[in-house]
Amino acid sequence: MKRKMITFPEIGQFRQIIKIVNDDTRYSGKDENGDAIFDGSKKLPTLTFKGTVKLHGTNAGVTLTRDGDMYAQSRENVITVEKDNAGFAFFVESNKNVFTDLFKTLDIRDADYITIFGEWAGGNIQKGVAINGLPKMFVVFAVKLSYDNEEKVNYFLTDAETKHLKNPEALVFNVLDFENYSIDIDFENPLLAQNKLIELTMAVEAECPVGKSFGNIGTGEGIVWKAETPRGTIRFKVKGEKHSSSKVKVLATVNTEKVNSIKEF
Repeated sequence: MKRKMITFPEIGQFRQIIKIVNDDTRYSGKDENGDAIFDGSKKLPTLTFKGTVKLHGTNAGVTLTRDGDMYAQSRENVITVEKDNAGFAFFVESNKNVFTDLFKTLDIRDADYITIFGEWAGGNIQKGVAINGLPKMFVVFAVKLSYDNEEKVNYFLTDAETKHLKNPEALVFNVLDFENYSIDIDFENPLLAQNKLIELTMAVEAECPVGKSFGNIGTGEGIVWKAETPRGTIRFKVKGEKHSSSKVKVLATVNTEKVNSIKEF
């Protein structure tokens, strides 16, 4: 089998998730012109989102094919020791036995590829965060099953199926082992959750829980939130002011009394 680049989806922002949930819930098919029809009377759900610390490193992955070939990836490319990304391919090559053992604990089912995604962080990969200067480490945050047949749907394993993926002695960790969070978001009034999202993000930015667990006190980047829905996993990220950009805006605080009064009206 060829070495196929397995992509990890771009993580959107809170406002984008609000639109996705609205559209998915209220989509009712298409009219005679092929335009989407939405039923505004359908009640929007309340979803439980689990949050994990967003590490300021570089996206990385290790893929195993159905016929046993293992290779490393950056966010956009298959990488090798000769054409590496911050030393990750060399790390995978040096720890092939570790990753082989981890893959053996996962059910590849009928997939053509299974990819363990994580953040390759620490060392000099990024600057200005608590994990900077720590030994380079791979922190697992997702596992994706993929197919060559484009008619088949690629999907992610659940946290319950992946939370065991780690080998601390080899500097492979699991993001679920660090501080994590939970919030229920009522998509009939999603802005009511916004202040809590900001509060938690500011706490992470003030003191990164992952850095602290290794004895480094300093800045964190933010939180990644995800929920399981009938249509699959949805994710959004919230970053602190120090890591915001033109593409990733800092959430603004909300006047909850005003939102509630509008709802009552």
